[in-house]
Amino acid sequence: MTDASRSALILIEYVNDWLSPTGGIYPAFQDREQVDTAVANSKIILEEARHVVRERAGGSSVFVGTTLDGYLRNNRIDEIYLSGFSLRQCVESSMRNAHDLGYDINVIYDASAGYTRKQQDNFVTEIAPFYANAITAQEFVAQV
Repeated sequence: MTDASRSALILIEYVNDWLSPTGGIYPAFQDREQVDTAVANSKIILEEARHVVRERAGGSSVFVGTTLDGYLRNNRIDEIYLSGFSLRQCVESSMRNAHDLGYDINVIYDASAGYTRKQQDNFVTEIAPFYANAITAQEFVAQV
């Protein structure tokens, strides 16, 4: 079980540009079912979270151009849970950055969406194992 006082859920790019039909990036998501599932699972994890951090990044990673690393360290948070959009862009960049900064990382992959199902599958099997634990929303709920 996770020590909730030392962990945080970081939501990445939950903005209209990605999620609204009028958003500029919205049409790039080729698998609408994956996006809808990610949004539904995001609601579940948000209800269970103790620390939720949302900060607008200056680049693809939530750590670039922000004070997020300092905030987490000042609050003695060393384990992070990432979810958001797009899995193979901003979430992956944040995961790699967090790994280099020394955090224990969990990516809630079914509360995140790639542009295609293949991107999500490749992330879980080929990329995440080197940097993070790839977990489901239900596994997150069981841990917190």
